[in-house]
Amino acid sequence: EREAKGMKEIAIQEKDLTLQWRGNTGKLVKVRLKNTRAMEMWYNKQITEENIQEITTLNIIKNGKSLALEVYPEKSIYVKPNLGRINVPVF
Repeated sequence: EREAKGMKEIAIQEKDLTLQWRGNTGKLVKVRLKNTRAMEMWYNKQITEENIQEITTLNIIKNGKSLALEVYPEKSIYVKPNLGRINVPVF
């Protein structure tokens, strides 16, 4: 996690995310943190309901490579999970 001039960048392993794609266009619609990783990041205060809208870049890491995605902070929210008690962040 890095901070620079009020903007926040966070890196997460691809295996800790659920990616939702738009069918025929191949456009990434949503990135949702899986429950166990969400709980860990919430506990460590890396992503909270107070700071989720400060995150502007999401780095997805897979096989040692990173892909930086721009996040629309105004669309970043916490949602109730299918299972578990802690709300999970969605970008």
